[in-house]
Amino acid sequence: MTSPNRPLKLEDIQKPDLTGEKNPFAEEEITDAKEADVNAPVDMRGAYEPVANSSGWLILLVSLVGFGASMLPLTRFFLPPGYSVLLGPFGWFVSWIIALPTFMYSQAELKSIYLGRISEQGAWKTRSAFGISLLTILNSLVILALVIWEIVR
Repeated sequence: MTSPNRPLKLEDIQKPDLTGEKNPFAEEEITDAKEADVNAPVDMRGAYEPVANSSGWLILLVSLVGFGASMLPLTRFFLPPGYSVLLGPFGWFVSWIIALPTFMYSQAELKSIYLGRISEQGAWKTRSAFGISLLTILNSLVILALVIWEIVR
């Protein structure tokens, strides 16, 4: 009598017949036209219950601070040269540190508002913060171009 706890041997394993119609892994044709295409675009608006309020005031305040920091290089016209040399690069650097995350966060929040995850209570503040952060980025790029122009010429 053999013990039921003997080690498993390769001969004990039956190999399935994968030829022809017996193949369980073969792709079958979908004949039912009711199934939707998995790659079709899906409109997700309204699929979420608004669970949070917009943080528009915070984003708007941070974007205004970033815009103010991007204006610090303009102090070269109002302050003595020593101050503007310090405030200009500092303001430019701080504006990039503030504007990029504000831009991305406001963009993500606008998408969440559009999809309905966040209530539309502060949507105008978020849109304003998005525009101000975009202006801050453009202002910083223009200032960088002007500085390069001053160095080259």
